[in-house]
Amino acid sequence: MLHLLPSQAGNHMDYPLTTATRHTLPNGLTLILDPDPAAPVISVQAWIATGSIHENGKLGTGLSHFLEHMVFKGTRDFNSEELAQAVQAGGGHWNAYTTFERTVYYIDGPSHSLETFLKCITGLVFFPLIPEADFENEKDVIRREIDMGLDDPDNASIRLLLSTAFTVDARRHPVIGHRHLFDEISHTDLTSYHRSRYTPDRTHLVISGDFDPVQARALVIALTADCKIV
Repeated sequence: MLHLLPSQAGNHMDYPLTTATRHTLPNGLTLILDPDPAAPVISVQAWIATGSIHENGKLGTGLSHFLEHMVFKGTRDFNSEELAQAVQAGGGHWNAYTTFERTVYYIDGPSHSLETFLKCITGLVFFPLIPEADFENEKDVIRREIDMGLDDPDNASIRLLLSTAFTVDARRHPVIGHRHLFDEISHTDLTSYHRSRYTPDRTHLVISGDFDPVQARALVIALTADCKIV
């Protein structure tokens, strides 16, 4: 057990130096590259500085979380089924989450699928279809999520804590939104919010694992060439 204890002399732990490099592309996108050839795997992540506290006139609606769901309904290159098939065929595992301050999308998988994963991630973030045909169906999915949360004692207690602790701050509202406010979201609200918030200057794209940083940077530049700062 002694090797688990902090050093008595310095009482600190030494961490390996990072090999990550940071690049700001002409369109404002921040690209972080962290190559590590230890194993033939990669993680591709997009961190957008957009969460429930940024919903402004739509605070409490859960607009950010709803948008996270809807971008998976297809991109300019793939419909929703093709998108899922591309990730699965590449051996990837993907997911996303929304918090008060950010929305994050990620794909983990084998390094030989770098180009596919980048095409999928950049498509989700910058070029989603957000089809109106799927709008009401996905709304019903989230309504069930909201109802399940209200039936969960832990979730209910956290809501009460936040609404009590933050009487003015936007964090008083749940990320998923209040049911009565969520119901008011329109398809136009969703597309307008995406256009104004999912911009390259608010996005950090992170690639970590076994990859060539020169190739990765070139791929990202090509895939985001149509993205402009709003």
